[in-house]
Amino acid sequence: MSLAASGRRIALLDWNGGMSGKAFTVAETGLDVVPMPPIPEGREAAQWRDAAVLIAGLRQTHDLVILDLPALSSLGSAVALHEMVEGFILVARWGRTPRREVSEAMARMTGSDALFLGAVLNRADIRQLHLHGAARPRQTLEVRV
Repeated sequence: MSLAASGRRIALLDWNGGMSGKAFTVAETGLDVVPMPPIPEGREAAQWRDAAVLIAGLRQTHDLVILDLPALSSLGSAVALHEMVEGFILVARWGRTPRREVSEAMARMTGSDALFLGAVLNRADIRQLHLHGAARPRQTLEVRV
């Protein structure tokens, strides 16, 4: 939202938010939100062709188009995301997203021309991160002069 607040034209196509209805603009930011219908099984190819046309149009009028998608594992093999995106951010939920799914999603996307921009680990338990190979948070040192 801060990009939109800076005056850039940002569109968010939301397949993941459970919103329905017409597109709307978040007044404080200028972020244009476009709720997208669920992707019916067996209709992925047709749905993505329609989405590609919409995305191409939005690229003409916006500085950035963001796709908020359901889990890649639920999108089916017909999805050719690499043709629609320039980069991607992988989001996984602590304790819920299986490592296999993360590995498969990365393999699907890194085999494309899309740039891996980073990863987000939602709802991480920072007290347990060190058990999984992450460095322990540094303790604050008190310096006396």
